[in-house]
Amino acid sequence: MRFVRFTTLVFATFCLAPLAEGQNLVSNSGFDTDVTGWSPFQTASIAWSSLDAAANPSSGSAFVTNLSTTAFDGTGARQCIDGLGGGLRYRIAANILVPGGQSSTGEAYLLVQWYDQPGCGGGNLGLLSSPAIMTSTPDVWYRFAESGEAPSGTQSARLRLSVYKVEDSGSLDANFDNVEFIEHLFSDGFESGDTSAWTSAVGLPMAYINWYSDSMCSVMGPSGGPLGPDDCFQVPGETIYTKFDCSAASFDWYWDAQCTNHRAAGCPPGVCCVAPFAATFEALVYSCF
Repeated sequence: MRFVRFTTLVFATFCLAPLAEGQNLVSNSGFDTDVTGWSPFQTASIAWSSLDAAANPSSGSAFVTNLSTTAFDGTGARQCIDGLGGGLRYRIAANILVPGGQSSTGEAYLLVQWYDQPGCGGGNLGLLSSPAIMTSTPDVWYRFAESGEAPSGTQSARLRLSVYKVEDSGSLDANFDNVEFIEHLFSDGFESGDTSAWTSAVGLPMAYINWYSDSMCSVMGPSGGPLGPDDCFQVPGETIYTKFDCSAASFDWYWDAQCTNHRAAGCPPGVCCVAPFAATFEALVYSCF
């Protein structure tokens, strides 16, 4: 049994002021009727699809195709986000599906490129990437998220819906929905310059998950995270949801996407925990950092 990459987040603590999030900075994040605000880059195309992550007949998703003739090449669609700040922490997330029956192989994921000028100009300061969904797990919507600190001097970022193709021929498709680019915020009084309510820096526990397609946790599927104590996460391909609380070293199963309708208690970290009534991915193991 192996674990995926580790993530450690360090914050200062503030009495009665938990980690919160700002507004979603993505334009047309849900692709309700079209793909306005997004443009293809390199050898790629983007189109609107009626396939929606929540099966909403009034909405859809972005259908992104990698048409590259270069092996091991990543293309996709992108959007520039302005008004960012270096040293601030941002969270990216999206629902991603790779359709089955494709001859090409590869993966799909979110990617952020940080820039030191508005309009995604100037120098590229670095990257932030979400976990990826592989072509080996097709026709299932997965919710992936990642967070990171914008490098010093950041003023804008290019958010990419990335499709990476292994072969030098053919094409590879992926659907993206409910895309988020959100600043982590605190109710801290920083705007006034008051830091008196803050104490010393401590770790904020986060969870990272490995899903398995068997109840013994021997056949590994996708991974996800990092997940904070307020993140409600869907079991891939199921109508079961989980919410992790690494401060209590436990999690719970829920019936609904808001994690308000409790279903069952979970397991401590590092234990193979079977998902109730799941079929596609029967169990998970999570770690706290």
